[in-house]
Amino acid sequence: MLEIRYPSEITSLLSYFSLRLDPRSLKERFHVSPSGLGTRLRTGLIRGAASLSRSSSSAPPSPNEQAMSPAMKYYLSKKRKHDAFMEAQSQEFERGKAQLARMMGSPLETLSQEEVDRAIEYLFPSGLHDPRARPVLRPPESIFPKFDFDGRPFHPFFYCVSPNFIQSLHELVDRLQMLQFLERTAQNTSSLPRLEASFFSGSEWIPRESLSDTYLEDISEEQYREFTDILERLSVHPFAFKIKDFLSKYRVSLGESSSDTSERTAGTDAATSFLQPEFDEKGAAYVEAIGQRKSSVARVRVTKPGTGSFTLRHIDFPTEDPQGIRYFSSYLQRHQILLPLQFTRLLGSVDVDCVVGHGGPSGQAGAIRYALSTCLKSFVDSETVDEMRVLGLLTQDVRVRERKRFGHVKSRKKFKFKKR
Repeated sequence: MLEIRYPSEITSLLSYFSLRLDPRSLKERFHVSPSGLGTRLRTGLIRGAASLSRSSSSAPPSPNEQAMSPAMKYYLSKKRKHDAFMEAQSQEFERGKAQLARMMGSPLETLSQEEVDRAIEYLFPSGLHDPRARPVLRPPESIFPKFDFDGRPFHPFFYCVSPNFIQSLHELVDRLQMLQFLERTAQNTSSLPRLEASFFSGSEWIPRESLSDTYLEDISEEQYREFTDILERLSVHPFAFKIKDFLSKYRVSLGESSSDTSERTAGTDAATSFLQPEFDEKGAAYVEAIGQRKSSVARVRVTKPGTGSFTLRHIDFPTEDPQGIRYFSSYLQRHQILLPLQFTRLLGSVDVDCVVGHGGPSGQAGAIRYALSTCLKSFVDSETVDEMRVLGLLTQDVRVRERKRFGHVKSRKKFKFKKR
């Protein structure tokens, strides 16, 4: 049998693919003779080596040498800008603190942040209601957001609307889950100590306004209700004594209620409180009150006993002779003013002196009626006051004229539709 000698490249390649060294099989598989196959293999190997050398020269870099993505470049540039900004703010804070120490005559080394806040409040008194609008001098780290090396904020809830409030909710839930775990693993909970009654006496949960001022965030009524519900669940838990110090952070004494809380209840107390009558030089009792309606303002003085006189003057014309009920040309407005006197049966028994300003006759009549009703509360019994409240005489009318809208005839009225 004739022995065919194959090139070494063919032998190694065929052995790699486990092919039989049979000329017929080679010709059937590759459609070429052994000599032609060797030529093609040599050419292919040379081309493969050349392409391999080119690919090795342009191979992708290692993970450590990969080009940064646009997002990474953005974060790093943002981080560099933030660091430069914080450095400038820190230098400005140190200069301001040194100047403040010289103004107050205090050594800079021992000047604490509490002393800085008191000095700023003393030097720059402000009547602004929102604490965030008042002047402050604090380190920039406590005012501006913090970012890590990659430009991401350190606060886990930085992108929430109320990050500090959300974090406090998570802390409350963590405490609740811890107490529930202790309750499940405890053998007997009947002998556990309870929170003493003195912990809750004379104090209440922190009001919503104070909580908003503490976190410098707007907290809605629904969020505050959820917050207090979790606190109530924690306070009645059998293991609540373990987090007594944590709960005390959210308890305030009843005397420390914020002014906003008193203002919120002022509208409710106004209908039940009485104005203390004063006495003039003749010994007659009188009460003064101010009423508002739309843009009109009225100051009313009711004197008892009286002859039933009713005087009215406009604030823009104080020198003119005072007018009576005929100042209003409409009978509806006259009846509106006389209704409190007729309802309390004091018509003809008291003297009424009114001063009105601004607005039109309708608003002035409503302002006089509310102020007059407030004054008459001091001269009637509690049952009559309740009836006045049911009738609506002691309710402030807070409605105002609705603005005209673009594309409308008035605030609600539309233009007439025309097909053509």
